[in-house]
Amino acid sequence: MAFTTFRTWVPLEVVTAAMLNEQVRDNGNVLKTYIDNDGSHRTLVKGFAFSSGQGNAGGGADTQLTSYDVTIGADFMSQPGDALEFIGTWTLANTANTKTCKFKIGGGTLVTLFTDTSAVANLIGVMRFLIVRRTSSSAALTGFVAIGAANAAMTSHRVINASPGTVDWTASQTLAIYAAGTTANDLRLTDYVVNSMRGLNGATV
Repeated sequence: MAFTTFRTWVPLEVVTAAMLNEQVRDNGNVLKTYIDNDGSHRTLVKGFAFSSGQGNAGGGADTQLTSYDVTIGADFMSQPGDALEFIGTWTLANTANTKTCKFKIGGGTLVTLFTDTSAVANLIGVMRFLIVRRTSSSAALTGFVAIGAANAAMTSHRVINASPGTVDWTASQTLAIYAAGTTANDLRLTDYVVNSMRGLNGATV
């Protein structure tokens, strides 16, 4: 069902059931799909599902995984308490090399999400983080990473609480993910989703 542009009513117009159903019921149903019953707003900003994914270059330096860049528009995070949730699945090579994942928003701080040196076949990592806007130039980051063999029990986990540095939420920003490893593709990101979560009235944080 698609949204119908709101009608401009005129004096003495005869209003029919069909008009009201279209303007009130149908448009209301379309708008409701984006707002939870508690009044919060949650929607997909961007999602990726790459079978082979994108990984680090060799040499140990940070590689920006540009295939997974997400643009956050100016004033998209318009109120204190607005948040971005990003969820990703990594594959880790069966090497003892140091494998590191980092992220950055615009010109903010490059934050390490996890480092792992496990040498296990079919190793996977799942991360889930929340970036909460505080002021027009600050935010808080919290979340976790779980590392474990495919379809097996978790071998380790990490909880992160950090600051992404100074971020100008009034301007367009890029949410970027980085991977690093000694050998190319020590760490590869496959699936990645960024959601937005907003309160209709904002929040004090």
